[in-house]
Amino acid sequence: MKIPYMDRFPDVPIPLGDQLKRCVDTFGDRRAVSDVHITLTWRQLKSVVDIFAGRLVDLGVKPGDRILVAMERKFDIVPVYLAIACTGAISVPFNFKASADEQVQILELIQPVCGFFHRAILEQNPILHDDFRTLIPDDPEFRVAIQRLQELPEEQIKDLQWPDVKPDDPAYLNMTSGSTGAPKAALATHRVLYGNTRACVEALALDETDVHLPLFAVMSHPHEIFCRALFTGAAIVLLDNLYPRSIAETIQNFHVTCMMTVSPVYKLLMPFLVNKKFDVSSLRLPESGGMTTASSLLSGFQEITGIPIVPVWGSTESMGIAFCSELTGTTPANSVGKCLPGYSARIVDRNNREVADGEVGEMCLRGTGIMAGYWNGREIDSSMLKDGWYHTGDLFERDRKGNFCFRGRLDAMMKVGGIKIYPAEIEAALFSHPFVREAVVIPFDDPDRGIVPLAIIVTEPGESLTDKQLRRFLKFKLGSNKMPKIFRFLPEMPRTSSGKIDRKALSRFGNMAQEPTDESLKRRLEAIDLKILHLLNERLRIENAIRPEIRTSGFHPERIQETIEKLLAFNPGPLHDSLVEELFRKILSLRTLY
Repeated sequence: MKIPYMDRFPDVPIPLGDQLKRCVDTFGDRRAVSDVHITLTWRQLKSVVDIFAGRLVDLGVKPGDRILVAMERKFDIVPVYLAIACTGAISVPFNFKASADEQVQILELIQPVCGFFHRAILEQNPILHDDFRTLIPDDPEFRVAIQRLQELPEEQIKDLQWPDVKPDDPAYLNMTSGSTGAPKAALATHRVLYGNTRACVEALALDETDVHLPLFAVMSHPHEIFCRALFTGAAIVLLDNLYPRSIAETIQNFHVTCMMTVSPVYKLLMPFLVNKKFDVSSLRLPESGGMTTASSLLSGFQEITGIPIVPVWGSTESMGIAFCSELTGTTPANSVGKCLPGYSARIVDRNNREVADGEVGEMCLRGTGIMAGYWNGREIDSSMLKDGWYHTGDLFERDRKGNFCFRGRLDAMMKVGGIKIYPAEIEAALFSHPFVREAVVIPFDDPDRGIVPLAIIVTEPGESLTDKQLRRFLKFKLGSNKMPKIFRFLPEMPRTSSGKIDRKALSRFGNMAQEPTDESLKRRLEAIDLKILHLLNERLRIENAIRPEIRTSGFHPERIQETIEKLLAFNPGPLHDSLVEELFRKILSLRTLY
């Protein structure tokens, strides 16, 4: 359905720099971007962009040059990306959490001329010191300039001119991995970004009154941090952590209307929304992408908040989301809804023939938001692009109403925290250990973290390994998101009648009983700590619910000793009685208003 707001925006694609100028002309003194430390209006944002763009020009950056970006989710990441786009250069989000080998491969592929890095990231990644120039937005040089800029009257802010950037010029490279795990760079032009953003704005009914809180990883689809707000003139709020209390406070304090993150974050957030601890009534569009959103989470979140989570689906090659569910929460469970405007989808079998509704096949996409190609022509082959259709490798099923349901991966690739992970790469790293005879990596649906890699190992005869030993070995070979979260050790692999490893049979080993690992014990401790915290808060709520006169008589200090003596009678150890007494004296003495 066409919404009237969209009539204000042309179908003709507009480069990022021209969109920024439009926002300055239309919304100059309105809030553009904020974090906990600073707020910039659209006019001030344009001037910060000029500061960063001017430094790039001073360094001799030319249109088409590649610029690395390794920054946290803070306010200055927005003007950095826009400055690179306005100079005609190409930004490349750099995964600073990847392994050293992966980082070397990315640098060899991209050949950057310089980079924007936050100081802490630069210090933690020695490879970023090598052979190219660095710009550090959180250094005093830039911070002082930005502070002075905020103090200037609007009429004294200078407006710099930029090179003429065309819609089909490259804007940025979105890094992903091929079937072997080798890095690839999907190329997004200004036209492609505009096409994807316009589709999102229309499908999600966005406008200039929105306040966006983007919580996706900064190295994955970074344009979704700012493109929607840039299109409409809305405000952006950036938060550099995923702590649920911080998220709830940010929604409340900045009156956030639109939030985008992965489903585990919503699960962590829910306890902070019970009993309206925080006012999140401004929130109208909580998007959930990057992984499947459980039906129990959808119903639980809506029951607590009255707001339906909107599951969405996208990929690196679709340059953001290409499907979204009904905003009213009426889309069937386990569905990602329908195609966004400007995208087309079909489901095909292995012979590239379209299948009927209700049948599972590979989902194919085309449209204005599909990538322009891979940088340097890497890995554009007939298995992925056929007659203009991008073959996603994702298995989907379409129902009779046109809703698409995700059913798995065609090539066993998994998405961990919204980032593509290929088992073959992890298996290759495992095979490099001299004691590993066979290794298979499969996805495991962890109730707290979503999909995580699970490694099943067969060791060489006479050898043994522990998960701790393997993690230490893999630390220098794999990034943290590719590190298996669970290890299972078998005497031999199950096999099919033809002698191949039976991967379907292996899937049951995710829940098999096994000696607890260091990692599983650590998770159990964390769960116990959270339970203790929950029980202490619950005890305090109950105590404060008791009338003051009864509380005084029933919980008088003289009775604390009696209560402790009863507790000690049930103490099985290993906690010593004296420690139990000390802890419970503090607990029983708590007095505060909830």
